[in-house]
Amino acid sequence: MYKFVFILFISILFPSCYKEQATSGNQSSGVTYVGNTSGKVYTNFSEDWDNWNIEFSGEKGTLKTLFSEDWDSWIFSYNGLSGTIKTVFSEDWDNWELHTINGNVRMKTAFSEDWDNWDITQSSMNFHADVKTSFSEDWDSWDVYDSDHILDVKTNFSEDWDNWKVQGDFPLSYSVEQKISILFVPIFTGAIQIQGINQ
Repeated sequence: MYKFVFILFISILFPSCYKEQATSGNQSSGVTYVGNTSGKVYTNFSEDWDNWNIEFSGEKGTLKTLFSEDWDSWIFSYNGLSGTIKTVFSEDWDNWELHTINGNVRMKTAFSEDWDNWDITQSSMNFHADVKTSFSEDWDSWDVYDSDHILDVKTNFSEDWDNWKVQGDFPLSYSVEQKISILFVPIFTGAIQIQGINQ
């Protein structure tokens, strides 16, 4: 009898001690995500607002103004794809378009000069994401939303706008164009804020 109770006790206790393996991804609202990853965005040199490096989930790229301090025109190369990011009209920093051979992505403030809140859209792909500061005019901390909160983009230290960390997941369906458009918002907004260009 004691032997039976002991075997029964072991058979119940052992499975409950088994550590469940974490999966490399999660699913939320029907969208599959890569496992929790992180990246960084930083200038080539301290306060070199014209030249940026982007590293995220094993992918690397650069983002640069077309000419020094030409805030209307940028070029990027990321994970083998190159393109441009330009204002729709000269110095209309509320309205941007990213262009590649694969298509265009639109970046627009929700309201004129509302630097806290941006809509990222690609109509041909039925794509939409929101990029917002965590708190009003908190240029150090940004949240990215699709159907859910997917990314945090934060400076390493307060007002350290040439050095960002990226934490969270891009959905697997996101294109290079969509990723760059999202990361461009805090880069550009921080760069013009720290220099007082838009005030």
